[in-house]
Amino acid sequence: MGEYFKPWRRKVGVLTLVLALALMVGWVRSLRITDMVVFPAEKLTNNSSVSFNRNTLLSATGSVIWVQQHTEYAEEDADFDQESYPVWVTNEPLSFDISLFKRRCCEFGVSEFNVERNGYRATYMQLPYWSITIPLTLIAAWLLLSKSRSANQKKIDEPVPTAGT
Repeated sequence: MGEYFKPWRRKVGVLTLVLALALMVGWVRSLRITDMVVFPAEKLTNNSSVSFNRNTLLSATGSVIWVQQHTEYAEEDADFDQESYPVWVTNEPLSFDISLFKRRCCEFGVSEFNVERNGYRATYMQLPYWSITIPLTLIAAWLLLSKSRSANQKKIDEPVPTAGT
């Protein structure tokens, strides 16, 4: 059995399968629980306004969703506590309206919202778990189940020419 894992493709196949299983766990978990990783906000100061850029990674409703928020404030209204590290938040399941995403095909989605009066803009990008998990599982199956070709080629015995003939 130890000989089975000698080729590099079997080792890579096991790592790929472990990654696919971890994503499958995230997929199933996202159907019942919403996980968010909120990254530290970036503060930009302009002439008379202050803007904040915040990125959030969500795992919800069978998808991974990247949210990029941009908010502008007048300089006197900008009161913001900035965390210096990513924050992990777990919530109840979120429900997203399908019509929110402008371009939507097979659960892939991209959308941008602008609220000019409040200076708020958000961009959402949605990637379904199945689009990552299924290809990784197929690659792992191919790497683990296909037979590797032997490196030793068969030696062809040809008659050695003699000097007298």
